[in-house]
Amino acid sequence: MQDVGATFWAAMTMPFNISNRCPVLNVPSGHSNWGIPTGVQIVGHPYDDATVFRVGKALERLRPWAYQPGNRPAL
Repeated sequence: MQDVGATFWAAMTMPFNISNRCPVLNVPSGHSNWGIPTGVQIVGHPYDDATVFRVGKALERLRPWAYQPGNRPAL
């Protein structure tokens, strides 16, 4: 895997920043090879927040990684 820098990752959010009426939700999905937390970004149709939340809830039920011991940072 190659580090592409922060500029590349910022460019991935641009379409959703422009179309600001589309609901977007990020659901935790695990960790990268570098140990950095990762997420799945869910984008819905304009003003369809309910569907985005339903999909996010379903993903968390299928992969409840964040709720397992050892997957949360120590406070």
